[in-house]
Amino acid sequence: MKDRTHAILNRLLDSEIPLTVRYLSTEFKVSERTIRNEIRVINELLRQCQLPLVNAIRSKGLELNLSQFDRERLMAFIGQHSGFKYLSREERVLDLILDIAFGDAPVFLKKKEECYQVSKSSIDEDIRQVRKNLAYYQIKVISLPKQGFKFQGKEQFIRTMLFSIVSSVLVAEEQGKKELVYKYVNKERLHHLDTIYSNVISQVEVSPYRINFNLLTYIWINRLSRGHYISPSSKSESRREKNDRISAYISRVASEFKVGASTEEERYIYFLLNSLNKEKTYHPSNWLDLQLLIMQLIQFVEEETGIPFNKKEVQLQEALYSHMIGMVDRIKNGLQLVNPLKDKIKQTYGVVYAVLEKFLRREQDQLGGIITDDEIAFLTIHFSTALSEINQNNQYWYRAIVICNHGIATGRLLAENLKEYFNIEVLAVLSSREIDLVEKFDVDLVFSTVKLNYKAKPIMIMDTIFNEETKLMVHNFLEANRQHQRLITRKSDYTEMFQILLKTIESQFGKLTKNFYNDLENLFRKNGLG
Repeated sequence: MKDRTHAILNRLLDSEIPLTVRYLSTEFKVSERTIRNEIRVINELLRQCQLPLVNAIRSKGLELNLSQFDRERLMAFIGQHSGFKYLSREERVLDLILDIAFGDAPVFLKKKEECYQVSKSSIDEDIRQVRKNLAYYQIKVISLPKQGFKFQGKEQFIRTMLFSIVSSVLVAEEQGKKELVYKYVNKERLHHLDTIYSNVISQVEVSPYRINFNLLTYIWINRLSRGHYISPSSKSESRREKNDRISAYISRVASEFKVGASTEEERYIYFLLNSLNKEKTYHPSNWLDLQLLIMQLIQFVEEETGIPFNKKEVQLQEALYSHMIGMVDRIKNGLQLVNPLKDKIKQTYGVVYAVLEKFLRREQDQLGGIITDDEIAFLTIHFSTALSEINQNNQYWYRAIVICNHGIATGRLLAENLKEYFNIEVLAVLSSREIDLVEKFDVDLVFSTVKLNYKAKPIMIMDTIFNEETKLMVHNFLEANRQHQRLITRKSDYTEMFQILLKTIESQFGKLTKNFYNDLENLFRKNGLG
């Protein structure tokens, strides 16, 4: 027990009248919040000894009434545990989170129960509180056999959570929590980072910006060293050099700490450090709130649409942050932008727009006011750009047949739409009466505008009108059948030539017979062309 805690306990035991929190705050020269925390610690101790708790009497103050026998029991317990630092529940919750994140050994509740010297019910309540605290960051805590407790969630969310928690402790006045942080956070490594900061960015500056700049980097290094990486994009892009000092800082850190960071990881930490922006009034809570909101937005849109925006998450997060940091100010000042393409964006990207609107309307209080349709349309552009890049970067393709009974022109239009928006090669457009011919083609999927009792290949029944909803349905169908996708290696692919040859012969001699088709197909195969 801390000396101050022991002193407050004795003061309550010795007083014949209730003492207010304000009075104790003045006497011990600490904040009222600190006094309340100390009372919680005292009550935890009393509960362990199965003694009456400190009683808060309304409009009077705090009192602790113990019999002489109970006092002797309490003092004996304190004497036996004089070398033991008793933690409040809030401190235990912090310790659990830090140990799971930075500890060197697996975290098991039984060991923590012995370490904290609390009951099983107390430690169970502690872990419930941990889960409640982390739910805000969309992170779960799971227990694995022989591995103990682990975080479960996106790596970006986990890093943001750790930064939020540690940063708030390092700028607070509670020494006990700081001691807990430095139990897990290596001071020497932080000092090393600060030395690099002095050499590369600023020698004289002392500010929350500097502390949090180095803390972000510390968490980045720690997570990488433990094998935790952000989700890779479909195509890794080089970091755009906007701030030479930050780039030099990252390069120096990577070299001196021997960090094996990918280009994606370096780009991500660069984005975070650069977005702190010390040139503006620094509000770490606002910065954290916006970063977290953007990550939640990307995850929400991905879950609602089924589109894997995580493949472009780093780039998308950068683009959204650059737009939304100004958008939040515009909302507060009632000066939101007018988007001349709003109606066109709604029409073309209706699904994404609707999902964004659903999320942003729900978060209006956090954004500071009502967001206009024009601003939502601007954000839709960022998501649609990412979607376009995802489609362009796909390194796989499918072979498909289109079944359509609405005429050859409609079927071909549908085939062209499939080829335009997805990596799909349509080998033929057939009618439902020609369904038996599908087996003659080396195809992976079938798209049909009519209902068919066909099970040989995965089949999607779709409308002839190809709009935004259709794109989403096709995307989900392809994702569900990813096992059928092919790598783009078409060195010996003569299928297209085969189809052109058939069309040419048809145009000259009319409808081909099935026997002619089979003979020509065998000829191609015999010569290694099919």
